[in-house]
Amino acid sequence: MVSFISQGQPKLTSRFAPTEVPLSGIPQGVSENDSFIFYRNGDSVSCYSRKCDHNRGRLTLTADKAICPLHGWQFDPVTGNYDDVQVVKKKERSEINPEFQSLVIEQQISRIAFPAKIPQDPRLTVSFLEHACLLFTSKEFEFALDPWITGPSFVSGWWTTHPPATGWVDRLNNCDFIYISHNHPDHLNPTTLSFIRKDIPLVVPDFPSKSTEISLRNLGFTNITPLKCGYVYELDGTSLVVSILKSGDFRDDSGIYFNYGDFSFLSTVDSNDLNSGILPASPTILATSFAGGASGFPLCFDVFDDREKRKILIKNKNAIHRIQVDLVNEILPRFYLPYAGFFKERSAMDSYIMNNNVKNTVKDYSKVLSCNVIDIDENDELTFEGENLVARGRLPREDKVDDPEEWIALNLDTLPALSEQQVIGYFERSQLNDDLTLCLVPCDEEFKVEGACYLCDFSGDRPSVTVLSNLPDWDMLSNSFITTSRLLLIRVRSKALAYTLYNGLPWEDLSIGFQCRVNRNPNIYNSKFWSHFTNIYIGSMSKVQP
Repeated sequence: MVSFISQGQPKLTSRFAPTEVPLSGIPQGVSENDSFIFYRNGDSVSCYSRKCDHNRGRLTLTADKAICPLHGWQFDPVTGNYDDVQVVKKKERSEINPEFQSLVIEQQISRIAFPAKIPQDPRLTVSFLEHACLLFTSKEFEFALDPWITGPSFVSGWWTTHPPATGWVDRLNNCDFIYISHNHPDHLNPTTLSFIRKDIPLVVPDFPSKSTEISLRNLGFTNITPLKCGYVYELDGTSLVVSILKSGDFRDDSGIYFNYGDFSFLSTVDSNDLNSGILPASPTILATSFAGGASGFPLCFDVFDDREKRKILIKNKNAIHRIQVDLVNEILPRFYLPYAGFFKERSAMDSYIMNNNVKNTVKDYSKVLSCNVIDIDENDELTFEGENLVARGRLPREDKVDDPEEWIALNLDTLPALSEQQVIGYFERSQLNDDLTLCLVPCDEEFKVEGACYLCDFSGDRPSVTVLSNLPDWDMLSNSFITTSRLLLIRVRSKALAYTLYNGLPWEDLSIGFQCRVNRNPNIYNSKFWSHFTNIYIGSMSKVQP
């Protein structure tokens, strides 16, 4: 039985770094400079960072709204709120210096420090199994992160890049524990986890929604330990010090920090603004996602034409590269490990995504970073003695990867079609209350409409569902069929929808996995809908019986 002993919270240190901006450079109304967005109303000035609170993208003013290029979030500097997203942006601490007619902005820079125990043998080996799955081995313990080795993620949209490491099943089953950062299937993968014994100790973040626990219990796992985010824990009987850190936004996502003597490791995984930017300085290894192209945006959004999609894709790729480079330069690790980005679109029905979804490469980072960049295609097993890298090597791997068409034939093509009553019941039980109408349109593999579509009004005491025999055109749908102020139209592959509902899976499996095409009015992300159907209404409560 694995046991973690709480040691309280890490030590926090903070300082304020002042920046002075002449008032002559801040006109009335909304404006921006390289670092900040301003709203000036007479002698009053509100100041905000240009970092988007979702994924740290760079907010850019268009008219009086600041828009993030990564996912289209819109921030209103007049109100301090994001449009249609339940997030309020924090003002920067600032005051006017009347003597110099300037605005003095004091940005708080905070760092956390963790206690460390001295091991008898400081050697530790880091093995890259695939994507975000790392294995850490010492004389005192062996544990793994986020196992996705085989099978698809996001229904059938993502496939692993590398062949499985030889003996991976035994290695994972012999772990003292496995950490699962969140419930996305490239981190909590049902196919991979089907090979893992159901009593293995699993460590998860203690999210209020219990979304990761629910997903794991739904797969039959019985030994799950939630750890409170932002606290320090020791693995009993060892020199391992661990902390789970939550993403800085509203999403159920987390990263992990641990140290073993002088060796320290920090992974942001997929988290946006991990721990609100309050991170340890100079870890031995910093690991982050790096590639981009992982959200379905904008390729799966019908609100953009192909020219607009190409522009957004390049902006997103560059923005993700800049975010990770800035983070590396900010916390100064000895080694940077780009990971959690090794996936491919390989099924025939996703050829459009495969041909257009541009991503960053590891070499894009090694070109611009002065620290040591780990390229796992060159060395996927590294041994450290304290902070020092003392050995590199290559893991033996099997000689093949999964066949997407074989998996689809066995897992999607064999599913019974959903009935109208199954879909209606699914939404009526969801308990979402929001000023939103969803028009759900089941389609074939090429997103051509198949039969009836469903109009789900979430604005009442309980969702009401109307079945339409055919899909009206967009203007008629927007103007004649709905009473709410927001409309979300999702064309979804029927088989992918059935797979999601029969298994009680999160809806982000559909959007991130390129299984749907989206239109919306207004063209603004609706966090409440996606969060509800991804983190709350999942597992046994949402499962539809075949």
